[in-house]
Amino acid sequence: MAELLKHLCSSCGGPLIIDVDEQLYKCPYCGVTYDYEYFREEDVLSKGMRALKEGEFKSAMEAFDFILTKDPHDFLALRGRFLAKGKFMSIRELNNPSTWREVTVEDVKPEEEAEAAAPEDKEYFDRIVNIFKLGEEFREADKKVTDAYTDKNRLERHFSAVANQREDNGVPVRFFEDTIRIAPWKALVVELIVFLIALGITMALYSHTGVMNVPLLVTLIVMGVAMVITGYKVTEDTSLKSELAGTDDSIDDKDEQIKELTAKRDAILKNIRKEYVELKKIDPELKAPAQKT
Repeated sequence: MAELLKHLCSSCGGPLIIDVDEQLYKCPYCGVTYDYEYFREEDVLSKGMRALKEGEFKSAMEAFDFILTKDPHDFLALRGRFLAKGKFMSIRELNNPSTWREVTVEDVKPEEEAEAAAPEDKEYFDRIVNIFKLGEEFREADKKVTDAYTDKNRLERHFSAVANQREDNGVPVRFFEDTIRIAPWKALVVELIVFLIALGITMALYSHTGVMNVPLLVTLIVMGVAMVITGYKVTEDTSLKSELAGTDDSIDDKDEQIKELTAKRDAILKNIRKEYVELKKIDPELKAPAQKT
């Protein structure tokens, strides 16, 4: 507070400090005291507002609290203290959505200023309380939107991972100098056809010669094992395909949820701005005409 007010002792020149309990200025060096009225209250208020605009919220709070020790209903001091508690450099920040993502009612407690305000100032602070209540609703609604987007991103990553897994589950086939992967069910069809052809040839030779052709028999065994493996891949591919379809449906559902949550959040923000428009009509900072440059 001493830094804010910069009041100096007339006896020794040292910076004065405030004794709130005794309601005096005191010099910590020579012990001289001064009444509050020794310095103009308007000077304290102007320095508090300057500290507020410079972001020196602790100093601003001390200045406004100093004024309120003498007049607990002082409108400008109550307004300034509210802004300092919320670390607002301007009342205009109440119209900024990012404010409500960071500030809560518990942090600022605007009801304290509303209760202390004079009857003629009640409307002003009641509107601030209403804005804060809406701001709390906005913060919760905005968090739900953020969480929904997080869930959607998680689902999309899962979809991509399953799609890659399904692609890797394909059966590799050598095609000239390249190796491609085909769907397991297609590979199973090809293997079954080859197996049936080999079986047909084997049976024809056996019936003609009465001797089992060993190479063809080995081919049948190998093809049988290959079909079992491919059959397992077909089952796995069916499961992955079903999982992809379910995940895709979940993403669509999440998109609908995001639309609904966003609409609710935007409706709350619209109500905040309506209250802010009404606040502008009675706020000394907002209703003041802009200075020409």
